[in-house]
Parts: sequence; C-alpha cells; structure tokens
Amino acid sequence: MNFLAVGVDFSAGSLGAARLARKLAGKGSKLRLVHVIDSALFHHGPTYGDAAVAQRIFRDLGRSALTQLETLAEEPRVSGLAVETVVRIGRPADQILAATEKADLLLLGTHGRGVLGRVFLGSVAEEVVRRSAVPVLVVREGTEEKPIERVLLAIDPTGPSRDAIRAGAALAERLGARLEAIHAAHLPPVLPYADSSAMTEMAEILERHLEAAPTLVKNMIEKTIGQDVKVHVVTGPPAAEIVRHAGPGDLVVCGTHGRSALGRFVFGSVAAKLLRETRCPILVVRPAEDESSRDELALAATASPSS
Repeated sequence: MNFLAVGVDFSAGSLGAARLARKLAGKGSKLRLVHVIDSALFHHGPTYGDAAVAQRIFRDLGRSALTQLETLAEEPRVSGLAVETVVRIGRPADQILAATEKADLLLLGTHGRGVLGRVFLGSVAEEVVRRSAVPVLVVREGTEEKPIERVLLAIDPTGPSRDAIRAGAALAERLGARLEAIHAAHLPPVLPYADSSAMTEMAEILERHLEAAPTLVKNMIEKTIGQDVKVHVVTGPPAAEIVRHAGPGDLVVCGTHGRSALGRFVFGSVAAKLLRETRCPILVVRPAEDESSRDELALAATASPSS
C-alpha cells in the first residue's frame, strides 16, 4: 500500500478514515486527501445570481476546504508521510474516482455532512464502491474510534474472493489484527409449487454444501496466502449473516460479485447491504481478473454420496 487516498468531508466518519489511512500507510507511502465540493450545491438563477457570483462562492469554499485539509495533513507529514491535498468541484462520485484512480486503497467515511456542504452520503459511497477499480474501505460514522481486532473475510469459494483474501490479509498484518473467514450457505426461496421431493433434494444439497464448505474455504485461503485461518460456516442470507457475526471491533472484507453453488447471488448486492447495515468498517474489493473458472462448491454440492 504505497499510495492511499481518503475522501474527506470533515465529518467524523471521514476523519476516522483519515486516521485509519495513517495506520495502514507504510514507510515512504503517499497519502492523498481529497475533498469534493458538490457543483449541485448552487444553481445559477435568481436565488444565487449570475455565474460570477457562483464562481466566487465556489472559490471561497475551495480555499476554506484546502486550509482545513492542510491542517489535517500536518500530523501525518510530521510522521514522515508524503501528503497531497486536493480540492475539486463537481459531481462527488465522479471527482472522487478521478482523483483516486491510481491509488492502492481508497478510504471513505459514510453519513457525513461537512461544514462546507453535503458531500458524502451513503448513496455517494455506494456509487464509488460500485464503480471503483481500486479497493474501497468504508468507515461508518460512530465506529471510527474503535480499534480493529479482527479482519473477517466474507468468502464465496466459487466467486472472485482471492483478491479480497490478499487485501484482507495485508490489512490484518498492518493492523495487528487476527484474520478469520465467514461463508454463508443459503438456499434459494422455496417456490409455492415445489413438491416434497424437490424440497428433500434441496435439503440434501444444503447438507453436502455445509460439509464441503469449511474445507473448500480453508483450502482457498491457504492456496492464496499460505495461512490457516479459522472459518465460520453459517446458514442464511449472506448479508444478514455477515452483519449478525460482525462486531464493532471487526473489519469485513468482501468481493464485489460471485456465484453461490446454491443459487446465483450477486456479491455486489451483498456488499451494498453490508455498507448500509454493518456496524463496522468494510473493505470492498473488485477482482483484477475472473476468478470463477472452477465452480468448486457446485461440484461438491451436486456430487453423489458414492462419488
């Protein structure tokens, strides 16, 4: 992690993200603090006058924001980090992505209203996470002061989890946190016309899935990072189960999409639910390449007992 970027709106969540970025930054790392002034704050018209008036307002806001960013940059600079401060005007998600596209990690705070106006609300963070090719670590306001004791990998062995595993392991090492994994086995909804034989077969699939999942998850992690970690296998909707098992001292890591052996689900939708509901920071990692060439869980789930 040689280049970390933080979206800052001066809310508690974004300031917590900036502090976390300092913990993650190694010697010689570069830190970029980015503030975006939403161009939709002021519309030209009878309320605010002509374009020249709006430009003066944005210029003054930009100067004020830059002053605050420079104050925020003082301490990490003293500790030896190279810190850049950037103020942009435009659509928040677009400007954040443009300013951080070459970063190794982007950190955001959620649910904030900065003194300079509305910038990072949940919808902006979700859009950035959805579109960013850079891993995004989201810090929820109210959790920024809690130390991270466990990095919890949300694993789907048939989907793009390997890059998420590597990123989670790097975070755990840098933070001195223990690394664990969770996998949720979930059957699709029972259709009203399903007969008893179909329901029995689905129950058998789930049973085989639960038997195979711990070994598959462990093997996947070991092959990816060479570590043997504790694996929690639970039954239920993935997002709900991850939220239930993730505590205030955790940091959850997940991929952006994947395929479950017990029915296709989009990991992106799971990540979106986690962003809204989890009580702890969450790192969302888009895979650099397609990792789903082997549907290992599907093979295990559909294998006959005698095979």
